[in-house]
Amino acid sequence: MTGEPPADKKPGIVKQQRSGADRGNGSTTGGEFLQDDGQQSLSAQRDHPGTAGQDKNVKVMDADIGQQAIGMKCEIPPAAHVNPLTRGCHDYLDTGPAQNIHGSDQLEFLNSIRKHKQRSFIHRAGLYPKHRKDSNRILAIRTQTRYDHRFPMNTAETFSQYVLPTYGRFPLVPVKGQGAYLWDEAGNRYLDFCTGIAVCSIGHCHPALTGAIQAQAATLIHVSNLYQIPQQAELARTIVEDHVKLPGKVFFSNSGAEANDGLIKTARRFGHSHPQASGEARYEVITFTQSFHGRTLGSMAATAQKKVHEGFDPLLPGFRYCPFNDLAALEAAISPITAAILLEPVQGEGGVNCITPEFMRGVAALAKKHDLLLFFDEVQAGFGRCGEAMAWRAYCPEIEPDGISWAKGMGGGFPIGAFWISDRLIDATTPLSRLMNAGSHGSTYGGSPLACAASLAVLGVIHRDGLAAHAAAMERYIRDAFSRWDHRVLTALRGKGLLLGFSLNAAAIPAVEGKTVAQILAAKLMARGLLTVPAGPETLRILPPLNVTTDEIDEALAIIQQTTADITNGL
Repeated sequence: MTGEPPADKKPGIVKQQRSGADRGNGSTTGGEFLQDDGQQSLSAQRDHPGTAGQDKNVKVMDADIGQQAIGMKCEIPPAAHVNPLTRGCHDYLDTGPAQNIHGSDQLEFLNSIRKHKQRSFIHRAGLYPKHRKDSNRILAIRTQTRYDHRFPMNTAETFSQYVLPTYGRFPLVPVKGQGAYLWDEAGNRYLDFCTGIAVCSIGHCHPALTGAIQAQAATLIHVSNLYQIPQQAELARTIVEDHVKLPGKVFFSNSGAEANDGLIKTARRFGHSHPQASGEARYEVITFTQSFHGRTLGSMAATAQKKVHEGFDPLLPGFRYCPFNDLAALEAAISPITAAILLEPVQGEGGVNCITPEFMRGVAALAKKHDLLLFFDEVQAGFGRCGEAMAWRAYCPEIEPDGISWAKGMGGGFPIGAFWISDRLIDATTPLSRLMNAGSHGSTYGGSPLACAASLAVLGVIHRDGLAAHAAAMERYIRDAFSRWDHRVLTALRGKGLLLGFSLNAAAIPAVEGKTVAQILAAKLMARGLLTVPAGPETLRILPPLNVTTDEIDEALAIIQQTTADITNGL
């Protein structure tokens, strides 16, 4: 592009001088705009300090629209500020950001783009207006899909443009993990007591896990479940013999929601094989308030939280909700169509609410009395997280459930889920597990060689290193320290093992508009190098790796204690 004539000398380009007042940006300095009166190109002069040898003319094409284009002189940030992992686009037009657009010219242009209904994409790029004194980013109207390092987007901007906004994300860009620590793109180190929400059960990048993934990926990644996958068979054996320790069979999925869907389908199949006295199938599953079972249509309907349901009506029928730990309410809710009861021994997402042993025993007795299936959702609580290999055993080890679902920590970060169905006889000759026969359920990716190799490595470390018992010991260590704290901000500690939640005094934490007190405190702790996770509006969870050390716990507790002390002192 070197040697191109100035923009105002090009055919079809009309140079216009407009005031800052016209643009509405609060500046009285004139800005130079270029309008294309029918041509499909626009050239804007850009200065790029720190990039010697690069062409300072950047040609901007608007091939899809080709009707109207307004450009502004801009400064490209120094090369040192360009993130090599992100790219802006080559062919696009610059204006102000959609939510902060200033001036009728920019708005007119955006409206004209929308009227044309062309294949244009709006995203944000790392450019700043030369004559604008505020810090607004430049919005790019993208008309092509080619990329150029001169127009970079950072990670937050790329998310905003291309990823559905289904999460309330914290402003953290993690790039590396090791053990209990995480590093962001700026090199800041964090003690990770979120662990992907109870996923990285043996810490980040444990050598046993990374080694297993590397070895298996170099051998065989995926085959169909039409074939007998040896890693899947071995993982099922390990789960049944070393962890559940009850006869049964396992189905492998990719997530906890899918695993819970499998339990729900098993309940339906059981309700058909053991119908009501009238012969009609039983199909209802009872779950409990503040539960969380997933976000598929089935698992979402099982979740007894209104905020999860909003906007997705009508929900899948066949669920009834009861107050947690209320045995009388449960007994009253059982009806002729009830087929199963599904509960979490510890409600993680719902606020770290623990089941009482009395309630668990009462549930088991009612299930037996009314010929119902008893299911435990241990997606977050299972495989050592609560101080036992299986979370229900931390409360009532004598109980024998009919089904259990898992995910999260069983893969240590690799996506995998599973559910187990008991082999107990439901009539003279039929095991419960036989109801889910060929064709009753399936998953393309569930139980792949790679996923199962990863899970075998993780569960092997948990079992061999005694991490369930270690989690129970670390819970005692944390509770002992917490008992000596000032409890004006953190009023109580709930949970089991290393699934713990601090109850917050909302009145003691200065409000931030649009944020819960749990989100506010989590953000303050993150700023000091500790990652935690909210569990409802007034509970803060800590979910350290199961192999966390006392030194790492001391570091985390010191950050929490200092942060809450500063809140109490008004700092």
